[in-house]
Amino acid sequence: MIQLAEELKEQRGIEHCLIICGINTLKTNWEKEIAKHSHYSSIIIGKHVSSKGNVSYKSITERANQLIKKID
Repeated sequence: MIQLAEELKEQRGIEHCLIICGINTLKTNWEKEIAKHSHYSSIIIGKHVSSKGNVSYKSITERANQLIKKID
């Protein structure tokens, strides 16, 4: 899927690829796999890392609002 997203970006100019994953541990796994198999960056919508390094995820409303804004 990572290679397919890269190919669509190159051929059709697609700017972003949204991967919907409801299990938090799989979100982190996708992030690692994208970094490993691609030269593109990724973000997890709503991900928050505390000053102690603990990862949590914002509310659904906050995640939806993040999707509405421009993603770099």
